[in-house]
Amino acid sequence: MKFFALLVFALTVLQGVYTSALVGGYSEPSLGLLSDPHVLEIHNYMLEQHPELADSEIVSVSTQVVAGTNYKIHYKTAAGVEYEAVIFDQPWTHHRSVTSFHELGNITE
Repeated sequence: MKFFALLVFALTVLQGVYTSALVGGYSEPSLGLLSDPHVLEIHNYMLEQHPELADSEIVSVSTQVVAGTNYKIHYKTAAGVEYEAVIFDQPWTHHRSVTSFHELGNITE
């Protein structure tokens, strides 16, 4: 009985932590997401759609859970031009699309 009570408690806590991170807007921008194989797959898809990003580096990645996941990726090219892309991904329907892509400007140092 104690095991069952502990299991229910642990699942409730985990659900609360997991849900609070997903509900609402975008997650905090993070370079930590770059080690996620799925994010790298999304990035490669973006490069196929927009070859002009071939010489770019990823500045940050944010996610938003909707009826799938929106990946907001901030890019910076070697020339200093910055872009923001939003890619919608719904793995269970095999649907992926670029929903937003725009230049943020030329940020030269």
